[in-house]
Amino acid sequence: MTNGTPPPVVSPVDLAAQLIAQFAAINEAIASGTSSVSYDGKSVTYRSLAELFRARDDLMQRLIALGLLPAAPSRTSVAAYNDGVAPSDYYYDRYSWRSWR
Repeated sequence: MTNGTPPPVVSPVDLAAQLIAQFAAINEAIASGTSSVSYDGKSVTYRSLAELFRARDDLMQRLIALGLLPAAPSRTSVAAYNDGVAPSDYYYDRYSWRSWR
């Protein structure tokens, strides 16, 4: 507050647009290898690439919390080994390998 005037109220839509603009600008800076980011008439210079990555990760978590970015899906992988049996003889039914026969 300066001189008794309250800070301007930012609508959720404007806040989301600002966060997305910051996120896009940081991703562009990372892709180009620079440590200076400009968005919305503002400019920020980060000290290192690591600091830029931390800022991006922070913004990403905010965007995920607001529902503006999807959370990373969990990944599951299954290892299959060939013991001389043709791969088409078996299928995986979510619990174990089963024979088609």
